[in-house]
Amino acid sequence: MACNGAPVKGFRASSEVIEVTAGDTVTGAWLHTLSSTGPDSSADNKVIDSSHKGPVLAYMKKVGDASQNPSAGPGDGWFKVAEAGLISPNEWAVDKLISDGGIQTVKIPSCLASGDYLMRFELIALHSAGSEKGAQFYMECAQFRVTGSTSPKAPTTYKIPGIYSANDPGILVSIYNGKGQPYPPSGYKIPGPAVFQCNSGGGAPILATTPASPLTPTRQKVLPAATTPTTLKTVTSAAKPAASTKSAMPHPSGGEVAKYGQCGGRNYIGKTGCASGSSCKFKNPWYSQCL
Repeated sequence: MACNGAPVKGFRASSEVIEVTAGDTVTGAWLHTLSSTGPDSSADNKVIDSSHKGPVLAYMKKVGDASQNPSAGPGDGWFKVAEAGLISPNEWAVDKLISDGGIQTVKIPSCLASGDYLMRFELIALHSAGSEKGAQFYMECAQFRVTGSTSPKAPTTYKIPGIYSANDPGILVSIYNGKGQPYPPSGYKIPGPAVFQCNSGGGAPILATTPASPLTPTRQKVLPAATTPTTLKTVTSAAKPAASTKSAMPHPSGGEVAKYGQCGGRNYIGKTGCASGSSCKFKNPWYSQCL
């Protein structure tokens, strides 16, 4: 739940760490699979199937050694640095993520103390969230070394797992309106704590710090679990072009829907057969999924 990874089959860790300055902007690139370039048998675009409406978030955690990802992830120390939910009456953060080609942009708080951090990129799919345990969580962590803060603050931190509960209003929620469209008329409450702000009083000042010299940001390959239906492909500093990794996910044969893909629902016109080892499960009148 914190950083994906082992024991998920196919996960490969990376020892590289991205060096950035506090206040820099970084990006992550979400893809349905690491080799996705467009729609496939279980998604109508290269990022994530557009039925998977929901929020997009980011958290950070200060760690002793960022290369110890994902083992350094679970436990206390996490704080939220970005969030977006229902952006407008007919646009979710995931809709915008898809229109942006899967690019998630996050600004590192300018008041973070120097040191190693994990950044946890996350999206939550709510198409089946009307019943308990129906929400789907996608996450990956990237490794950063932050320098250059002159007035560091210590944010209030939280545990992962533990930051969400099954009945949180942003997790146990029906997003469908009276016309069956996935845009709730009453709005949406993003789960988790408030976003940490340097000027909001949300963190205590750190009194004894010697700021490190700023370093030129570099980029890092992030190698996520090959079995995750939607993965974070790469993370780079904003000044650098995205790097790529090569870890393709298996594709079903015979025109079947891959595991976790949509296989039914009102007005659905796609394939209904599921890949070997999965079957089409009813979630709600508008969505059935291969599980």
